[in-house]
Amino acid sequence: MNGEKPLVMIINDDATEAERCAGWLNEAGFGTIIAHSEPHALELAENAEPDVMLIDVIMAVEGEKASLAGRISADPRTQHIPVVLTRGIMRPTDYPVEEEVRRRGLQPRDVVSLTAAPESLVRGVGQALESGKRA
Repeated sequence: MNGEKPLVMIINDDATEAERCAGWLNEAGFGTIIAHSEPHALELAENAEPDVMLIDVIMAVEGEKASLAGRISADPRTQHIPVVLTRGIMRPTDYPVEEEVRRRGLQPRDVVSLTAAPESLVRGVGQALESGKRA
């Protein structure tokens, strides 16, 4: 854990969603950093050493050459960081990416809808932190 607060890295190309998540998590006592692109996310993950990554489910599988999910799971510097996937307004059947994320090697601790109550997000991050300690 970095500092006194667990550090959550929010990876989302939608600035509004990212800021909303950061606000909810900050109110719950977490520290947050935000990355809006894959290159920025990889750089921050290496330098800031977050305790949990909160990744937009679409960003986890889209990208040039290799997905963010694949890069995180393959890199020894980041593969130990628990991941929680977030989903915007889509229903799981609209774009079934969780299977694709797992196929690329990333094993998320949870998938949280951002349309749900903030407590769901906070609970998902807390559970990922706890499971990360046991891993």
